[in-house]
Amino acid sequence: MNAIITLQFCSFTAGWGRLINWGTQGNVGHVDIVLDDGSLLGAQHEAGLGGKSAGVQVRPHDYGRTCGMVGRKLVTLPVSEACADEAYAWALSQEGSRYDTEAIEGIAVGKNWSTEGKFICSGLATGMLTQPDPAFFAHKLARPWRIVTPEQLLILCSAFAGVVDVAG
Repeated sequence: MNAIITLQFCSFTAGWGRLINWGTQGNVGHVDIVLDDGSLLGAQHEAGLGGKSAGVQVRPHDYGRTCGMVGRKLVTLPVSEACADEAYAWALSQEGSRYDTEAIEGIAVGKNWSTEGKFICSGLATGMLTQPDPAFFAHKLARPWRIVTPEQLLILCSAFAGVVDVAG
């Protein structure tokens, strides 16, 4: 293991963000993929965050300061160079994809209503860890990767690396 994959988990103080935390019974309601330059790749339902449109976008590392991001936590997963290369390439290839509101609605009622080619934040991050070859998670997950919640992904990742609270 000589490379890393870093994920940033957080919550938002706005209504939609609090609703996700409540609905998933979690302490986190969002996850972004941290890129080498510190920018964040993630799926957001709201346009304008970090000056970007809704959906899967690369946003500035500090976009959360203007939209109520709180409780940031980092997980840095040790991986092989090949795994990191494939994972980041897969995730970046999803840039420009639309946000999957139907997946969120399905999670709320215990169904898989995800749509191929669309993403929720944790679906994108979980896809990064399950879809490339070689994948970080060597086994198929017990639930479809597109509807893993941020809290579930944080718990999965914490089995492989420590969770670090980020100040500010």
